[in-house]
Amino acid sequence: MGVDLNQIIRMFSMFLNNSWNIVIPLLRNRSYTTDESSINDWIQSNWEILVERKILEINNYLEVYGSGADFNEESSRITDIKALPIYFISVFVEEAEEYWLEKLIQDYKIESFYSYTYYKKQYKYAPDIGLVNGFGGIGMTLLSIINKDKKNEWDNTFML
Repeated sequence: MGVDLNQIIRMFSMFLNNSWNIVIPLLRNRSYTTDESSINDWIQSNWEILVERKILEINNYLEVYGSGADFNEESSRITDIKALPIYFISVFVEEAEEYWLEKLIQDYKIESFYSYTYYKKQYKYAPDIGLVNGFGGIGMTLLSIINKDKKNEWDNTFML
């Protein structure tokens, strides 16, 4: 293959995240299909064009992305509908964990941990002080990640 597959997958993820708010309203509420099918078709078509064609030579194919597309009755692909996958991509959880932890640290904003809750006589995004879902639980989880070499047993407090 000769390409940095991790970088390509990350770029695809960034593409989806950056496009999501623009594209999703255009894909919703179609009379001929469901919202989920429209979204899956869009993701699959971009997977084929942006990832598959970048990492593989012509006439080589990856497994479909997620549920694939429902656009063609006989295939979960958008292009080359009769093609069979030759390759699949396997994700190693440790690498994914490191990537998302690094992303969390880089993009950290306290407001990202707010939850939609009833706060000061109205529903809005506000601090959640609950032990599990609130800042306490998030803090303990982050401490467990940072101190993964040490035995973390704070979660045993829920076993009472």
